[in-house]
Amino acid sequence: MRRTRLLWLLALLGASLGSGGTLAAAEPPMPGPSGTLQLEGGDRIAGRFCDCDQPNILRWQNDAFTAPFDFDLAAVSMVHFPLQAEELKATGDYSFELSGGDIVFGSLLGLTEEEVRVETACFGVLHLQRKLVRCISRWNDGADLVYLGPVGGPAKGPEDETVYKGPNGLQEWEREHPHGAWRQEADFLSTEKTGALLARNFDLPVQASIEFELSWEGQPDFVFAMGAGPHGYEQAFRLEVWDDELVLLREAETEADLASLGKITTGPGRCHLIVYLDQQHNRAAVFSPAGKLLADLSVPESKSEPQSCIRLANHRGKLRLELLRVMHWNGALPHDAESDKPRVQRTDGSVVYGKLQEFNPETGEFLLARGDQPMRIHRDQVACVALPLSDVQPSSEVRAILQDGTRIRGVFHKLTDNRLWLNSPGVVEPLIVPVGELKTLHSLLEDKPSLNADGQVGRLVMENVSIEGRLAPGDPQSGGSCLAWQPLGSKNASSFGADAAAKVIYRSPPPSAPQPRTARNAQPQRVQVVAGGGGVIGVLAGAFGGNSPNRPVPALPPPTARPDPCLYLRTGDAIPCKVERIDERGVTFHSPSFEATFASHDKIKAVELENRSVATKVVPSSRNRLVTLPRMQKDNPPTHLIRSVHGDYLRGRLLEMDEETLTVEVRLDARKIPRDQVTRIIWLGESAGDPPLVAPKQEGAVERLRVQTLRSDGLRFTFGAEQLSDKFLEGTSDVLGVCRVDLDEVDQLAIGGAIEEVAADLPYQRWKLRDARLPKFADGEDSTPGTESALVGEPAPDFVLKSLDGSEFRLRDHRGKVVVLEFWASWCGPCVDTLPRLCRTIQELQDPGVLLAAVNLQETPEAVHAILDRLKLETTVLLDQTGAVAQQYAAVAIPQTVIVDADGNVARLFVGGGREYEEQVREAIQAVLQANSATTASGE
Repeated sequence: MRRTRLLWLLALLGASLGSGGTLAAAEPPMPGPSGTLQLEGGDRIAGRFCDCDQPNILRWQNDAFTAPFDFDLAAVSMVHFPLQAEELKATGDYSFELSGGDIVFGSLLGLTEEEVRVETACFGVLHLQRKLVRCISRWNDGADLVYLGPVGGPAKGPEDETVYKGPNGLQEWEREHPHGAWRQEADFLSTEKTGALLARNFDLPVQASIEFELSWEGQPDFVFAMGAGPHGYEQAFRLEVWDDELVLLREAETEADLASLGKITTGPGRCHLIVYLDQQHNRAAVFSPAGKLLADLSVPESKSEPQSCIRLANHRGKLRLELLRVMHWNGALPHDAESDKPRVQRTDGSVVYGKLQEFNPETGEFLLARGDQPMRIHRDQVACVALPLSDVQPSSEVRAILQDGTRIRGVFHKLTDNRLWLNSPGVVEPLIVPVGELKTLHSLLEDKPSLNADGQVGRLVMENVSIEGRLAPGDPQSGGSCLAWQPLGSKNASSFGADAAAKVIYRSPPPSAPQPRTARNAQPQRVQVVAGGGGVIGVLAGAFGGNSPNRPVPALPPPTARPDPCLYLRTGDAIPCKVERIDERGVTFHSPSFEATFASHDKIKAVELENRSVATKVVPSSRNRLVTLPRMQKDNPPTHLIRSVHGDYLRGRLLEMDEETLTVEVRLDARKIPRDQVTRIIWLGESAGDPPLVAPKQEGAVERLRVQTLRSDGLRFTFGAEQLSDKFLEGTSDVLGVCRVDLDEVDQLAIGGAIEEVAADLPYQRWKLRDARLPKFADGEDSTPGTESALVGEPAPDFVLKSLDGSEFRLRDHRGKVVVLEFWASWCGPCVDTLPRLCRTIQELQDPGVLLAAVNLQETPEAVHAILDRLKLETTVLLDQTGAVAQQYAAVAIPQTVIVDADGNVARLFVGGGREYEEQVREAIQAVLQANSATTASGE
């Protein structure tokens, strides 16, 4: 005990002294590396560690907040940091495996009855308690290591040549059908999908040792194949689950055989095995980690060629790959060992039993006691030393996994100057881990705290953050806003910063713009076309007449009954009101909810009047015509779209509106329209958020954080937050004046920059005037292949589709990349020929700035999976099951290839395949990439 305290004091003193032995000047530490903190329930928040000397508290700073959060260690699942660009390699003569799966690397300095003395690169000299040391194995600076993962450890070839430059999780594995089934969980790879398959070419040595650990939940059913080919199992040695047994088998062309490894239990369960694979002699032997031989299988095959892949397939349940270690093997098979006895395994495979008494670093010899005949064995002849393991399993709070593969458990002491202090139960000295060398920190505490919180609980969603918690009053005097957030599991709240952009979701919001229902038994009415503004300006298919339709029933009961008329601002606000007048200054209105009565034109996006309209849907082609400005009107553009009660649109300049009529200028001609024939007026102009939503901060004034509340009745209010009191959020809007919102009635809260993102998705924001495209001869364009379509040069219609793996794909989320859309179907012969050629072309380009999305037309996922399996293709497939996206892109003939540039415009469009297709598409993509690079270089 005295020695332990002394070592603690020496370590603390050493951390405080400079190189000359004097106290170093106190300087603020550099910010630590950025990582992700994950709570037990799966919530996550990006950030970095901050100094904290409180036990069982992890202090975590996210840049969107003014102060760090203090998370209860028991509430944390793990903290994960990305792999460093420069790989850290574990060095040392030996690896030392401790109880509980811990492992350190270093040189053996000495060994006694009580301790094992080790010199490590990470921690310096350590005194390991011998009773907790499980095994000492040859490491030789990882010279024999091919791979250690699935996401950690160095990789070297036979002549000190790096084979894999640092493990990168799923990035270095091939994932076959279904795509996206595997995911990375800290240091493991896991899946719950039937048919999920991992494959990787390791350049397996002809003679290799393969150690792996799998865990599962439910009934296990998997195949682990070693020495497999690139396209299948191909005579590989396989571990499979047959009923309730785990078997080793091999099927050659003329022979096959299998051996049982033992019973396997329905989960949760795991298996940890070491396989010695000898492809030269067509042999595989399976051992337990304790050295027990479980199976030895030889299936000769004279024509067999060594293969280099490992494949893992999941057929049922949840499967997780927790460890995979591949090493060169000298071909000497370990002798079947008695696992309960201490022993030395020689490099030739033989086993010597005896109690290890000491190690002499000067002579390099291990001394074994074997009755009356002690034996000395030189370290060059030793492969590993197995020590008797104590039944004592000391408790720990955390496990630290370092970038070089070191794993160590301990009790969390503190974190200062970007260094983590642990007290490990198997190590005498305190362990000081630089945060920069940390890859994962796991919490091992089993008693989890209650995550209940006072007040309304919501989910905060922002960049690299998704975490439950509650709003709390902030402290503007400390440089933050009046709003703060307290995550569940954190002991404190922190104020949002001035640049925060986030959403708080309390309930799933209603549709962004509820549409009126059509009246029952309504009869179809012929669509009327209204002329004006230079051509056809109203074409709406599927209009209905009849009685006024009923309003839709909200998804949740509204806090108040929503009136029909509404005023929409450019910020996305939806304000219940009665519009009384419109003139050159703006809109005069009356609202029962606000004292404000006026809004200028630059704040308004649309108004809905009292008159009910026929339920019609504007197809994209009609909307595109309505918002396209003819070249002849460029000097006098229209400013408004006016919708009639029948669903037709008139485009022009709204001059005035009173209780009776609207005065609209169309082609310099003023027209009078009865107000009772108009249901909606849309302002044509810029996108949401221009001008600023909140006036600039005045000198000496407290800066207000912009917020937007969305209620269950679809109404939105944007204002500068000033106070959170109890459950009421108060502030001031530059349009509406004083606002006071009950958070119990709020479904979603947008904060800061997220307001523009939310507003951009609202239907009225899509109505933005744009210039008509000049003819090609006016642009100086030539007859470049793929430029014939009228869509070329136009903004690519945005869309959201489900991908084959179930995730959501939104086109505009990929701005900055060249997106290639391939419209295809499995029943289309030219499509089946073109799609593999397109995949090959993009793969050959090897440009991360190019993304292929194959849009399948109106087929089932099963049919798509079948054709992809037949073609042996892996690409992103989007399911256009209604054909709506194909209609947006006028894909009346397939295959159709659309190249969308980094700015979101259609750059090229090809229909059909043909002999020249592959070269034309390659040249088109390269031309678009070069144009993007030129634009970026010029600063445009």
